[in-house]
Amino acid sequence: LDLSNNDIKDLPASLGWVETLQHLKVDGNSIKTIRQALLTKPAAELKAFLRTRGPSLRGATDSSSSFSSTATGGKQAGGSAVDPQLLFRIRDMGSVSGLLDLSRLKLTNLSADLAEVVLTMPSSSSLAAIDVSNNKFNYLPLDMLQHLPMVRSLVATDNQLGDGQGLVSADGSPQNSGLTALDMSNNKLSSYLLSELLSNGNLVQLRDLCVSCNPLKAVDPLLNQLSQLRVLRLGFCGLVGSIDPLDVSNMPHLQTLDLSNNKLVTLGDSSASIFRAQQLEFLSLENNCMNEIPPQLALLPRLVTLLIVGNPQRAVRPQVVQQGSAKVLELLRSRLGLSEPPPANPTTMASSSRYGKGPNNN
Repeated sequence: LDLSNNDIKDLPASLGWVETLQHLKVDGNSIKTIRQALLTKPAAELKAFLRTRGPSLRGATDSSSSFSSTATGGKQAGGSAVDPQLLFRIRDMGSVSGLLDLSRLKLTNLSADLAEVVLTMPSSSSLAAIDVSNNKFNYLPLDMLQHLPMVRSLVATDNQLGDGQGLVSADGSPQNSGLTALDMSNNKLSSYLLSELLSNGNLVQLRDLCVSCNPLKAVDPLLNQLSQLRVLRLGFCGLVGSIDPLDVSNMPHLQTLDLSNNKLVTLGDSSASIFRAQQLEFLSLENNCMNEIPPQLALLPRLVTLLIVGNPQRAVRPQVVQQGSAKVLELLRSRLGLSEPPPANPTTMASSSRYGKGPNNN
């Protein structure tokens, strides 16, 4: 079917359901409702997209895919198409809350037809959050986010991140994504892959990063470039020994730090920067191998929650731990001869011998 060089403004969904249609030319028209890149694709890909815009004609069938109750997708460059009936539902999925929920659909990465649907759905310009959790993704759809400037949150928990060659599609060249919240917990990320993801600087605006339940085994120094972080969760990451070279002094807004369920023996050299974390409100050291809880932590002016249960330390008795963070902090301050935390003063806290070892005390 050759429709080229006319004054066509749009294509009907019914064309996508014409089983015998093998060739479709539409160049030279004024179609603005479909991306130009897709209009130049082979007829099979254009038809797959058109099918997402409307139901099948009476008696028409789609021979290009089997209609299962779940979707399977291929990588951005090729791969099996997603069930057109599911694509049709996704197209109208945009919600008032601005959340696109693609979780639990058994998707295998971001196929071309799924990406096209997301980018052309009526609510795409107002999307603020995308949830692709509980699928089979092995890379993040950051390249698609370049075309969704309002998206600030991406949830990619319980996928297969780490199983592939990287965390970004080989066909994508993501720029600054604009994300402020990224949750990649419960995947298979290594420290190397996380470093690769952070190395191009496209996540510098992150305020909330969760990589809990991944086999990182070590803290990547590129985390220190995330100066806007408010929340950093590194629980169940197999961290051994200390959290060096983490430097939270580069994160002046940090409020929550979760280091629980690792194999930490000490905070290491990173402790000096934690003692300066003037905005820190929540610190979890639960279920590690720490023989000592630094009493200087109790000097942090905003620290309300300090969780230390599950460590071999003996300075804070179990009875005190069971009474909660307030009692733990009170005991730690008493060991420094104080009853209340001092006012925020990073210089004094770091250098005063009264509060422990600082940069000028060897």
